[in-house]
Amino acid sequence: MEVNKLSQKLNLLTKIIDKNNFKTFRNNNGIAMKLSNFGRLDNNYTGKGLTNGGKLEILIWEEFSKNQEKLNFEVNKINNKIKNQRF
Repeated sequence: MEVNKLSQKLNLLTKIIDKNNFKTFRNNNGIAMKLSNFGRLDNNYTGKGLTNGGKLEILIWEEFSKNQEKLNFEVNKINNKIKNQRF
């Protein structure tokens, strides 16, 4: 359920950013895969996670994994941007 909500939000955000050339950003499977890529970086994750991933995931993990306040700030900015748009 949460994966579906995140996929919907990211697709709305894509509409806002690129209104003239909207493409589907991430479907549910893509979101689940991306989260599994982060799982390999999380020492607290009890699952396996995916073994392959990109350098960008590492950079994002390093920036936000130990700074919940900054992550919450960025999430709120995204949510407010979506909330204030008309579709």
